[in-house]
Amino acid sequence: MVTPYIAMAGIGKSFGPVHALKSVDLTIFPGEIHALLGENGAGKSTLMKVLSGIHEPTKGTITINDVNYEKLDHKLAAQLGIGIIYQELSVIDELTVLENLYIGRHTTKKVFGINIVDWKEMRIRAAMMLLRVGLKVDLDEKVGNLSISHKQNVRNCQNINAGRQSDYYG
Repeated sequence: MVTPYIAMAGIGKSFGPVHALKSVDLTIFPGEIHALLGENGAGKSTLMKVLSGIHEPTKGTITINDVNYEKLDHKLAAQLGIGIIYQELSVIDELTVLENLYIGRHTTKKVFGINIVDWKEMRIRAAMMLLRVGLKVDLDEKVGNLSISHKQNVRNCQNINAGRQSDYYG
């Protein structure tokens, strides 16, 4: 039997007297894609914020790769491969796809004892990330010229580059 990548059991979250989540269960197996549907205020974003360590659950447990957690902080969640991609995308329209993928994460190599940006290696890795998400765009294209869905995929590649395995589009 395949072990779930993520299992959330009995998750509750209250904000004072308001119960945003009441005993929510969610199980995700490796390779699966899920959609959370519901009206505004139904708790979709709150559940994902609990999973990504932004909110601490009032009750319940989160299991990731067979390890139980009462709560996660955002750093631990990121280390475990979990991230959120918000509707308000954190990509910079004026930069290229390649530049957006490597903001703050440049690959370097030593040349005569000096670290320089290894654009060739970054291009190779970026092309592989784009293939992984099925995005067919030029790495030198300005992100501002892309559709919203392509921008979301660029953001997804940023998470892949950061080592995250699970994303939520909120």
